[in-house]
Amino acid sequence: MSEWTSRYPTGVPCWVDLGVPDVGAGLAFYHGLFGWEGEIGPADVGHYTTCTLGGRPVAGLMGRRPGQEGPVAWTTYLAADDADAVIDRVRAAGGTAIVPPMDVLTFGRMAVAADPTGGVFGVWQAGDHRGAGVVNEPGAVVWNELYTPDSARAEDFYAAAFDFTYEDMSDADFDYAAFHVDGVRAAAWRVSRTARRRTGPSTSRWATRTRPSIASTTWAARCCAARRNPRTAGWPRSRTRRARCST
Repeated sequence: MSEWTSRYPTGVPCWVDLGVPDVGAGLAFYHGLFGWEGEIGPADVGHYTTCTLGGRPVAGLMGRRPGQEGPVAWTTYLAADDADAVIDRVRAAGGTAIVPPMDVLTFGRMAVAADPTGGVFGVWQAGDHRGAGVVNEPGAVVWNELYTPDSARAEDFYAAAFDFTYEDMSDADFDYAAFHVDGVRAAAWRVSRTARRRTGPSTSRWATRTRPSIASTTWAARCCAARRNPRTAGWPRSRTRRARCST
């Protein structure tokens, strides 16, 4: 298992979390899919739950606020030695601070920002919580990508805000480049040239990649089959069980 025990360098994706309507159902789903464990947090912290894999933190789940709009989507957090200084650089580079820097008990200091192309990301300054304690293993995050309609503008922004350098990996159909932090590949941005010619994405979004195992792909197949026809999928017909699968 690829364990991470030190602070992440500034700019490296260090954590992901997901806001869901039902944290218990979300945890049940990801337990079946990836083997994640966790104790659901109290209501005063939005039921924030640190999911673990092999006893190490891997991702977070939290409850969505009543009436909260927008799609259910993962948030990628980029590490920062100083969250306030990073947000100053984000603003100077043309980004927006959606949630200004704030302390999260003794766990760390966080902010949420958007780049000029609309890609929303978090900033995490580690305290007691450094971020993911396991990466690059089945059930853990292995890659983060930014899908963007304007790769040149995104490249300029992240270079200015985080000192990223880039490795061009484009081909005939895609603009694709890997972000490097201190010479080490950390993430990537991507835009489909063909799709951009047709309609083009209207805004950017960060995506999280998690490595599946044989067990997790079997679970996912059963889950999808159960949603289509629980009578023939070999799946318990309990309404609760099916509800958990649908998260």
